Amino acid sequence: MYGKSLSGVLASIPLFQGADADTLDSMAWQVQGKSFKKGECVIEKGCIAHGFYYIERGQVKLSFISEQGNEKVVE
Repeated sequence: MYGKSLSGVLASIPLFQGADADTLDSMAWQVQGKSFKKGECVIEKGCIAHGFYYIERGQVKLSFISEQGNEKVVE
């Protein structure tokens, strides 16, 4: 049941809107929930991602450190 309900969530993500139902169902069964605390890093520049994240609720700040050592927020 969990996988089936997530299929609809995945279908609403623009990247997957062209995917067929079987593909979405298969992907949904691979989803793992993960929570992050405010200020916690999700992934760092240069790290290899072994999946993808979608935001169910909350916000994410995308930023990097400039050559001058200042944090720059990507908008």
